[in-house]
Order: sequence, then structure tokens, then C-alpha cells
Amino acid sequence: MRSAVWLTRPTDPGGQLRSRLKGEGFHSVHVPVLTVDLVDPPELTPDPDWIVFVSANAVSGLTRAMKQRGLTPGAGTTRVAAIGRKTAEVARASGWNMDLVPFVERAEGLLDALAPFPMQGARVLVPCGNREGSATTLIPERLTRSGAVVDRVQVYETLDRALPSNETAELARWSPGAVLLYSPSAVDAWLQAVKSPAIAGWSEAETVAIGPTTGARLESRGLSPIVCPEPTPSSVITALCGVPRLRADRETS
Repeated sequence: MRSAVWLTRPTDPGGQLRSRLKGEGFHSVHVPVLTVDLVDPPELTPDPDWIVFVSANAVSGLTRAMKQRGLTPGAGTTRVAAIGRKTAEVARASGWNMDLVPFVERAEGLLDALAPFPMQGARVLVPCGNREGSATTLIPERLTRSGAVVDRVQVYETLDRALPSNETAELARWSPGAVLLYSPSAVDAWLQAVKSPAIAGWSEAETVAIGPTTGARLESRGLSPIVCPEPTPSSVITALCGVPRLRADRETS
């Protein structure tokens, strides 16, 4: 039985990651462990100096909230930063003009890229979700220490997803190779999911974390993850090449 990579993220736009993995000789199964719903915030900061997008969900949620209020995304003098290229692509497609996309695509890279800009007294809007993450903790805290007035606004909600029987059956068809996890919430939801007898074997899969925060959550649960420094396909593929059972399948295919 060949080993597979379990992709737990709610979306894989256009199947881009799955396509890249297939081209590199990996088989993947896309079974999300979380679901995301957009929510309408009670109010929005008018004309902030900066908007900082940490995810595509944040872009979608804020764009929707603004349009519901008759506001035009990208209008005015507000500067816009995104945590990485994919988030920036979603923002541009939604009408936002991007002012800053860091070379290092993680929260620390975004903060380093923002560091040269004057933040004392700057009003910064950080659209976020309902769960722990860089948009709710690290980025607002660091910007506040730099003198910014930060407004965290919840524009989406993340919930654990019950896996339907057809998806657990698909996972059960493959030998557990690695599971790709993008957030602390995904770690907790995945650990809950693998309590199901049908896919309990996936609890023994190699865990691959996107970013140190997700890695730290896995470590707190007694696991030893491989940590990808960035959420890029190249970084993911490099990490997966280090998983012995996946490497063996690639060499014999």
C-alpha cells in the first residue's frame, strides 16, 4: 500500500498544491479538518493607515464586510500588507492595491518588512478569525509595542469539521505517510479526527507544520513535527522529501 499525504487545509485554490505534489511523485488526499464561515463585524475602523492581511480568509471576510457597507476595497490612502504571495494574489483579485509583501512569508517576515515604516500612532486594522493565530496575537502585540493603535476585527469563524464517511474511507485506503497542518486549530481538529477507528492509523503519520507556531502546538501535544518555515509548495515539498516512508515510495514508483 502506497503512502499518502493528508492535506488538512480547508482550501487548495485550483488544486495547486495537489498538482505540485503529484508532479513530484507524491500522492495526496485533500480532507479538510476545519471549515470557515465569513462573519460580519459590528463595525470597522474608518480609513486606517494600514490593513494587514494574514490569510486569504481575512481578505475575503474584510472585502465582504466593506462591500456590505457600500465601501470600495482599495479606495483611499490606506496602505495594505499581506503575509505572502498567495494572500496578496487573493487581495489583488478582490480589488486591493498591495503596498507590501514580505520576501519571508510568515508573521516574523511580515513584521520585519513593516519595521522600517513609522508606526507611532499609526492606526492598523488586522482582520482575523475567532481562533488563536498570528493575526490575533503576535502581529497585534508587536505592532502595539511599536506604537501603533491596532484594531483586531473578526471577519471569519473557524470551526472543527466532522469528516464524512466517504472521506474517511478514502484516507483509510492509503498508508499514512504525512499530514500537513497549517495552524494550531488544525492540529487540535486533526487529533480529534484521528480518534475515529477508521483512520486511527493516521495518528502515526509524520506531522509537517507550516510555521513555528503550528510546530509548537504539535510539540505541546507530544509530537515531533517537521517545520516548514514558509507556506509555499517548494517549502512543503522539501519537508516531505525528508519523510522516509514517502521517500521510499517515490524511489520505487
